Amino acid sequence: MPHSSWGAFHERALRIYQDFLAEGPRRDADAYVDPDPASTIGPSNPTANAVTQRACELGEFAGLEVDGSVLRVGFTHHAPSKLQTLLDEFPDVDVQLYPARHSEIELARVQDEISTLMSASYDISILSCGVEIARNVVTVGVNDIKSPQAAALRARFGDAVEIFADEPIELLRSRMARD
Repeated sequence: MPHSSWGAFHERALRIYQDFLAEGPRRDADAYVDPDPASTIGPSNPTANAVTQRACELGEFAGLEVDGSVLRVGFTHHAPSKLQTLLDEFPDVDVQLYPARHSEIELARVQDEISTLMSASYDISILSCGVEIARNVVTVGVNDIKSPQAAALRARFGDAVEIFADEPIELLRSRMARD
């Protein structure tokens, strides 16, 4: 049998939720606010979302980057004809091509594999990993670009990766201890 105060608790929780819906979310004064939401892909840029969706449907999609008012899109094959399709379907949008050898799916797979290597290994030679859409590579930060691990990554993933020297992240605790 439920506790007798649960009904009151439930009613209070429901009032808080209803107040939240009526007021909308509160913005934290220190929260980051994108100064130019039109420069990103997301709810604030429906045009970029629509072009991205259509580009994915065309196949062999490598990614889309918002560069001011220009949408830069990459395809691994038949790029000029796919660009023309986008220009025909979005005549008021400045869509341009960037060179791409690797699809968005391939780069995501490479990033996932490297991230798995990072988390599964006690060897901290791989320090960071991320996809750079416009450059069509997965960037991998390592502590020694001449290490056997860096060479193994190059051999395994080829030109889908770009290896660079990175610095380990300093623990906040150790920095605070010095200050």
